[in-house]
Amino acid sequence: MSKLICSLLLSLSVLSAPAWSAPAGDIRQTGFVYCVSGTLNTFNPQMASSGLTVDTLAAQLYDRLLDVDPYTYRL
Repeated sequence: MSKLICSLLLSLSVLSAPAWSAPAGDIRQTGFVYCVSGTLNTFNPQMASSGLTVDTLAAQLYDRLLDVDPYTYRL
């Protein structure tokens, strides 16, 4: 009976251990963090058709393909 209690306590302590995540500064430097009030289907731009997914990906993917100087209109 004491072995059962010891193993139960050990398994509970292992399951209740905190999960470690990556440091927040690391994610903000190299990751993609976006919060929306709806559900996203995919982050694959080839499969996105409309809605929140397109709004989310369009600014990230297509904002810097071409830089136009607003004064000279050069690319």
